[in-house]
Amino acid sequence: MKKKLLMSAAVLILAAVSCKKDEEHDHDHAPVITIHEPTKDHFHPGDVLHIHVDVVDEKEMHEARLWLIAQPQNDTLWTKRKHSHDKVIEFEEDYTLGEFENEHQKVELIIKGENAAGKSAVETFVLEVVDHH
Repeated sequence: MKKKLLMSAAVLILAAVSCKKDEEHDHDHAPVITIHEPTKDHFHPGDVLHIHVDVVDEKEMHEARLWLIAQPQNDTLWTKRKHSHDKVIEFEEDYTLGEFENEHQKVELIIKGENAAGKSAVETFVLEVVDHH
């Protein structure tokens, strides 16, 4: 009887430990991207675009990238990549907007984050650069 009780207790302890271990490796959520800045969506050539973005994962990040892309030309104006195994990757960057051929130029700020489990998230912020000649 005593042996059965000890065996049952051992099985329960092993089950609890293995469940906890499975939870640690269970990582099915994508990172969360928060765009703090820019907050306005209209700019002029020569304006400094301040970019402040956090890419957060509850367990571990892998990398984050951001792009500024002129649309509809699909021209990449600027890109930045950060690699980290922390829970947060932060971008705090400035980019000076140049002149464009179009008087009203759409520019997309695209942020992609990938966590250590390979899950990714993408956020896009659309802005317009207006040139009044």
